[in-house]
Amino acid sequence: MNVWQMSSDQRLKEWRVFRNEILEIDDDIKVLKLVADWWKLAPISTRAIDVYDDSTWPNPWDLIHKGELDENAIALGMCYTLQLIDWPCTLQLIQDNEQNEIKLIILVDDEHVLNYTYNEVIDNTTISHCSIINQWESSDLI
Repeated sequence: MNVWQMSSDQRLKEWRVFRNEILEIDDDIKVLKLVADWWKLAPISTRAIDVYDDSTWPNPWDLIHKGELDENAIALGMCYTLQLIDWPCTLQLIQDNEQNEIKLIILVDDEHVLNYTYNEVIDNTTISHCSIINQWESSDLI
């Protein structure tokens, strides 16, 4: 069963199980791909978070419990997932100058990017055409 079709409490339990499972994996790219895979089935709705006002963002448990997600809330969830397994990352609000859009992405080890391309882990050099509007260290979000 898709975790996003479960009850809110069960979803929180499954998220904890998932985080514990990926702690055992030594391959960084595999972990990042698993995080992207876990979040790819999340139902996407219209605007769920205001990317310009981080004071309104839900904490990790409320985000999972409520299940109200858009593309940017999913990025926030990926960031929370990595932070809660003690894997520092940076959440960035970027302006994509080629696609003329603003979105949240996750930068890991100044090398890998999540949430730029749906369900993919890409190299940071791929997004050289983007400008950073704002950024948050994952440790400051929780």
